Amino acid sequence: MELLRPQDVFFLHVETPHVRQHVCGLALIDPVLPDGRKLGLEDLLRAVADRLDRLPRFRQRLAGPPLSLARPAWVDAEDFDVRFHVRAVTVTPPGGDQELDETVGALMSRPIDRSRPLWEMYLIEGLEGGRAGYLIKLHHAIADGLGGIAVARTVIRASREVPPPQSGSWRAAPPPTRLRLFVATLTEQIAAPLRSVGDALGNALRSPAQAFRHAGRTLAGLWRLARAGTAPQSPLNRLVGPDRRYCRVAVELSRAKAVWAAFGGTLNDLVLATKARAVQRFFRERGDVLPSPTLKAMVPVSVRTQGRRGVPGSWTTAYSFPLDVEPGAAGPAMAAVVAENKARDRSSELAAARFVMNAAGTWLPQPLHRLVSRLMYRGKWFNVIVSTMPGTSQTRYLAGARLEVAYPVLPLAEGVGLAVGAMTWDRWLSFGLTADSAVVPDLDRLAAAVTQSFEELVEASEAVTRGRLREAVASGSQSSAGEASAVPSI
Repeated sequence: MELLRPQDVFFLHVETPHVRQHVCGLALIDPVLPDGRKLGLEDLLRAVADRLDRLPRFRQRLAGPPLSLARPAWVDAEDFDVRFHVRAVTVTPPGGDQELDETVGALMSRPIDRSRPLWEMYLIEGLEGGRAGYLIKLHHAIADGLGGIAVARTVIRASREVPPPQSGSWRAAPPPTRLRLFVATLTEQIAAPLRSVGDALGNALRSPAQAFRHAGRTLAGLWRLARAGTAPQSPLNRLVGPDRRYCRVAVELSRAKAVWAAFGGTLNDLVLATKARAVQRFFRERGDVLPSPTLKAMVPVSVRTQGRRGVPGSWTTAYSFPLDVEPGAAGPAMAAVVAENKARDRSSELAAARFVMNAAGTWLPQPLHRLVSRLMYRGKWFNVIVSTMPGTSQTRYLAGARLEVAYPVLPLAEGVGLAVGAMTWDRWLSFGLTADSAVVPDLDRLAAAVTQSFEELVEASEAVTRGRLREAVASGSQSSAGEASAVPSI
């Protein structure tokens, strides 16, 4: 039995019947196996069952204490059946991109049964060209974006060779009695605040200077959060229903790297700039008038250390970033994003957001924690979610089938009808757009705007590179001329 961390229970509290907190990943697969067969459901079942010993949350369910006075606990699911969680679906013919995206949207719209382990996997069959799809669906309480990638890496492999099944097995521990669950969770709920105070005092005594700097960053971040105010009104911030739409875009990673390198930025800068221009183009073409020249993006950031990559749970905090949605040239827009990210003291905002999430979950009774969580994670404070995740640069295989490209699939927040994820996979930079079907019914137009905006940024980066080459050539010519004139005549 293990109590949920405050950050993990946060995503249980903000979940509603219409706003599910599912972190998903979609991969397109060449299903041909080394022996010539096509990847089937039984192959996927074996691949998952063979890794259950390394995926504890896959075998555990939530156990809520009586009266809900404390955080829930993870306990072994005594009736666990892997076939309930690993399934096959067939897309509607002809199985093109539109039919696949509709299938993903439908799977995202379905709730996960909270009485069972909080995950699902799907083998998606019937795609054009003989391809298959692979969708992994995890509750945010199990994993954040990087945690979901770590889970996927547990099932997929760098080698096409399929190892023999493991002979070992695991057995579910007996479930705790209601009295034991009540006492253990309530004891932890009472002890956690005292332990946090002790940890803070211990850190201050061991390293006063470091503790002082951290406290200063947190206070500065709290002040910035207090001054940030609410998000402007936008067509993206409306009542969110239960139905989801999904669209995908993939661009060559080498071209993306050339863009952010030309402007001295990062992958995150490129994603934010692309998203800002795509939203501006999308609303302009629809004829919508945005009441503000900027929108607020909530940008999740992982706080996982190297040793916690495979640790279950959500290890993220977030900061707010202004998306400029005024018309303008692509080059200056990208340069402005790079400058804004470099100038911002993100560490203070991230420290403050993490402090608030930890403190609320540690000190507040669960009914009050639920209320505070719902107030924090809603469209009043941000207009859109934009998340960037590093994936893998290597080719990966699922039970011997090659994964061609992977896409992120993000959940929405209350009153926030659009979330955009971006990730690197093999030789691709992929974008996954999730929207409420009523808020953004024409999501395919926004996906097209992402492609067009990226191409504009590519052109701008090429112009920057050409300009630098001309300057270098001109500088070299002047140097050569100067050296020649300095040579004495004979």
